Amino acid sequence: MTGASALAASVVFAGHALAEDLLGQPTPGAIDLQPAASELKHHAIWFHNVILLPIITAITLLVLGLLIWIIVRYNKKANPVPAKFSHNTTVEIIWTLVPVLILMVIAIFSFRLLFHYNDMPKPYMTVKATGYQWYWGYEYPDQKISEIVSLPLTKEQADAKKVPYLLAADNAMVVPVGKVVRVQVTGADGVARRLELDHLLVFFGLHPKLGPIAEWGLNLHKNQIHVDTEKFETSVPGIFAVGDVNTYPGKKKLILSGFHEAALAAFGAAPYVFPDKRVHLQYTTTSPKLHK
Repeated sequence: MTGASALAASVVFAGHALAEDLLGQPTPGAIDLQPAASELKHHAIWFHNVILLPIITAITLLVLGLLIWIIVRYNKKANPVPAKFSHNTTVEIIWTLVPVLILMVIAIFSFRLLFHYNDMPKPYMTVKATGYQWYWGYEYPDQKISEIVSLPLTKEQADAKKVPYLLAADNAMVVPVGKVVRVQVTGADGVARRLELDHLLVFFGLHPKLGPIAEWGLNLHKNQIHVDTEKFETSVPGIFAVGDVNTYPGKKKLILSGFHEAALAAFGAAPYVFPDKRVHLQYTTTSPKLHK
């Protein structure tokens, strides 16, 4: 098989595999983005496959080639006497202008795609989707149709109907084909709650400086709040500190560490907020109470 025929066969095979992709759900063993169901998604996939992917591939291969060339050509054995210069004006100009030109090309197609997304056509109808813990509810306000509850099928029901488990529902949302549908997504809550507080602190953005907190009489170490690692409580009972403002042995300033600290601090603060309630650990995958 010649190189041209091999390439043609690969393209045909790739097109065949893409045609077998399942719409709106994962396809086992599939590669690439999921198939599009709308014109805008087709544009987005084209932008990824035709513009971004070739540029990323070319840059990756270029950098890899330069690294290999430098390792082979300029190692100590092949180049025992290194050059004395440290700058090359031509290379530096090219190294600056080429990325700028690449970004300009990407920007042209990117802005065109953004304008398409911003140009919202007049919707034929509106669907209000309300998200609950483990299911959705759909309303059709234009047609005066009240909420229809859509519950996920059990494993047995999904297998019996030969539909994907955890994706199929008993009452799927129905919309007209070939029409523009506006979907308004909201939560089921919509309830204002009151919580009695001693102080309300408003933070605009994140900053590790303590500000007035440094005057609260907390145990500080190098302008950071010392906490225990069980509840991340400070030296003042009822005050907790998580994130970059705290310190403790083995502290790592990582976002993942902040999630860990916040979870333990929440459990530590629970007795102060709800002194008469016992905290029960439950899991969304197994708890019937949370499923309801």
